[in-house]
Amino acid sequence: MISGRRTNRVDPHRLDSLQPFGRRPIVQPTAPCWVLSPIAPHSLTMRPLVVADSHIIDISVESRTDTYRVTLDGRSLILPIDVKLRLRRAPFVTKIVHSTDHNFIDTLRAKLLWGISKRDE
Repeated sequence: MISGRRTNRVDPHRLDSLQPFGRRPIVQPTAPCWVLSPIAPHSLTMRPLVVADSHIIDISVESRTDTYRVTLDGRSLILPIDVKLRLRRAPFVTKIVHSTDHNFIDTLRAKLLWGISKRDE
């Protein structure tokens, strides 16, 4: 649920909830948003969803077992199936140190080889 509105039932093996500097899709690091991205979805209609970080995300799990695993920052917890997760923006901002010549677009161009063509060789 996003801000109390039901969105979809997700049947992937995992669901990533990412800040903008996470995996797919490419989102500018300063964008104030959440990226919800199903991992190994079993349907082509399951796509990453980008929503404003002002929304509260509620996640409930349905399973044949009595527990489920949540991994946060590399740490795993096993929770009872009736425990619901609520994601909301923290009341503080984490500062990230970058060199003065760091530029998001230049980094994308270099890592993804944007603007480079075999025809130019």
